[in-house]
Amino acid sequence: MKNITLCVLTLIAVGSIFVYTAARSAEDTSTVHYEYASVRYQGGQKTSIVWPDGRVEKISNLNNAKRPDTADERMFYLTIAVNLLAKQGFESVNVLMLGNPDDIFARRAIRR
Repeated sequence: MKNITLCVLTLIAVGSIFVYTAARSAEDTSTVHYEYASVRYQGGQKTSIVWPDGRVEKISNLNNAKRPDTADERMFYLTIAVNLLAKQGFESVNVLMLGNPDDIFARRAIRR
């Protein structure tokens, strides 16, 4: 009889923890919102980032790295831009049918 009671109490405890965890995780994901930034490749140092607040900044104002002669210009500046976004907590996202192939879109989670 004690074994049955112990098993029932254990099942109730495990079930309660499961229900609490599921409810808590559903609550957390419903409060997450995203803000977006984009990168437009415009040729070398004119490549710019559009931040979520509407500011537009050129890569040359944010990073003073000099492109080596052996580096592809497009990939060099787009890589710098992606790294600048990553430092601010952004992750790349795929946005179909928007912009041109040289545009990069990124997002980061914000809590409201």
